[in-house]
Amino acid sequence: MGLVRRALAGALVLVVTVAGNAAPVIFNPLYADGPGEGFNDPTFGPARQTAFQYALGVMGSFVQANYASETVTVRAKFDPLGGSASSAVLASAGATNFYFNVPNQPVAGVFYPYALTNHLIGFDIDGNPEIDITFNSDVDNATVLGATNWYYGTNGLPGGHIDMVTVTLHELGHGVGFDGFLNQSGSYFSNPNFPNGVASIFDYFVNTSSTGGTKLVNMAPLTTADPARAAEITGNDLWWDGAQGTAGGGGVRPKLYAPGTFAGGSSIYHLDEATLGGELLSPFYSGVDQALSPREIGMLRDIGWQAIPEPGAWLFGIVSVAMLGSVLIFARR
Repeated sequence: MGLVRRALAGALVLVVTVAGNAAPVIFNPLYADGPGEGFNDPTFGPARQTAFQYALGVMGSFVQANYASETVTVRAKFDPLGGSASSAVLASAGATNFYFNVPNQPVAGVFYPYALTNHLIGFDIDGNPEIDITFNSDVDNATVLGATNWYYGTNGLPGGHIDMVTVTLHELGHGVGFDGFLNQSGSYFSNPNFPNGVASIFDYFVNTSSTGGTKLVNMAPLTTADPARAAEITGNDLWWDGAQGTAGGGGVRPKLYAPGTFAGGSSIYHLDEATLGGELLSPFYSGVDQALSPREIGMLRDIGWQAIPEPGAWLFGIVSVAMLGSVLIFARR
């Protein structure tokens, strides 16, 4: 089994009832900031931790544990990521590792994010953090987004500010599987350890059409910088063809974000902004959303998670991959 190690460059009160005897996955925080900064900031730190841990609990309630005390450790920090008065990256996230040839996999020949790998095999491989998230600390200054700041409450009432619970849930979605390796050129990541290319379980479900169509992974060899595949990812016509995600969308395939200009960190691995902009996993922040939709839950079920409600050689070949990760953007309209 191959391992891909990733480096990042990203009035509502929610009540979740877990049916039957299903146990939620435990999402635990690991704060990576130094003393006096980020989650350890003397002014903002306690509120940041409260909001973050609340969001971890919400995310855990949507995925059913596959083994006793199944835990996902989320390493998080705040960094100054910049921005302007009208636009800024709010956060970026991704799985810390990806694994190949995973036992109990729903689809063979693709890579699975670390948290999902543990979920499928029924134990934690090595106890390391499964997800990395970096939040933009500059949102709390007077320059980036002007008077709009982070909101660290948990009641879903941020006023004109950015709800950190919502952003955390969005980024956790990338960490558990809304991520992959398709490049702007139409090729997937490869290196000497994986000369035939690397596609993720999410990549496997990306299709050229709302009905029928062709999986992008089947259009050309993964390592080929394919003009036809490159055209598809900027053609505003990409779709998720998994059965559970389609069922969650009322029988309509979920449309994916594929704008005419490729946007690294946003294209492909989000739901389409124009038609599904109200979903948690769309690329632009559009207000409070502290729950996964049936469509998003179905997509998680397609890739192998036991989501609630129902709608080879280990560690072989370590690969270093420098990528931006999936990001969430705020833009004033």
